[in-house]
Parts: sequence; structure tokens; C-alpha cells
Amino acid sequence: MVFDDSLAMARQVFADQFEMLGSRLVYRRRGRGPAIPATEAEKDAAIDAYIRAAKWMSWATLAGMIAVLVLSMTVAYLISGRWFYLVSGCGLPVVLAVCFAGLKRAMVSSTSAFNGRTPIARELDRNEARRAMFSRLGWGQLGLGVGVTCLVVGRQALRYDLLHGWSRLWLAGGGTFLVLFALLAQQKWRSES
Repeated sequence: MVFDDSLAMARQVFADQFEMLGSRLVYRRRGRGPAIPATEAEKDAAIDAYIRAAKWMSWATLAGMIAVLVLSMTVAYLISGRWFYLVSGCGLPVVLAVCFAGLKRAMVSSTSAFNGRTPIARELDRNEARRAMFSRLGWGQLGLGVGVTCLVVGRQALRYDLLHGWSRLWLAGGGTFLVLFALLAQQKWRSES
């Protein structure tokens, strides 16, 4: 299917809200909220409901992007070519914002069965939540991010002179990403030691 990899990642992110606390399965909203008891069947039902909604939002987003591009080309044809960038530049971010809002709503609505239940443990404080987040972030993921950043900037360096003109933005963007990955690696290292 078209969105299999993205849906697998979304499934994992959603499933990470469930964890074992002692011998009980609990749900923590966004991975740090109060521990609400759940069963395996409820976990599976919540994940399935979220994935159904995510599939629907993925197809709706694709249809919205196509509609914006068709509208942009139509306006460009009827009025002026410059209008293509204006219509698509305004329309595509709106479609993506609606998609993210829909996915957030789907995450909340698929766990509505847990509303009103008495938590069995307090929510995680900031340090505990950060430690849990960095435990799920792998060193390989950070290394892959650095490698992809270097590959993209290196490829552009073969095509353009990155020290002159607007091409310097490639160096600035790549440097920003490398600094971000270095900061994440430092925080992960500190959380594990």
C-alpha cells in the first residue's frame, strides 16, 4: 500500500503510549501522563481505531494536495503563471495543518475509552519523560540523520558552489541539522549516564 511505512511509524508512536508498570499494562497520554490501567484488548482496539483514522487522513491529505495543485495550475493558466506559487504556497500548508489536526484528534478520540478511569500512578515529571523519550531514540537513528544530512549537502556541493550566493543556504541548513543532531546525542548520552 502507498502509506505502509508511514502508518507503521505512526502505529509505533501511538503504541509507545502503552507500557508495562509492574505487572499491569497502562496507558500514558503522550507517554508522560498519569498511568491509566488498560487491557491488551483495549490497547489493540485503540491502536486499530487510530490506524483507521490515520489511513483516512493520509488519503484525505493526498486528495487535498492534488486538489490544491490542480487549482494552482488552473489559476496559473487562467490568470498568470505567478499565481501558481501563491495558491500552492498558501494551500499546501493549510492541507498539512488540517492533516496534523486530524491526526491529533484521532489520537485523542481513539483513547476515549480510558477517560474517567482512576490512574494507578502519577504522571512522569519532566526528567522521567525525557529519559523515556531518549530511551526510544536510537543511536542508529541519530547516525542516520547525520549521514542523510551530509549526503544531501554533499550532493549539492557537487552541483553548486556552496560558498557563494544563495547556495550558502545549503551549508547553513546542513550545519543547523548537524548541530541539532549533536545536541540530541549529548542529551541522550546524559540521560543514559
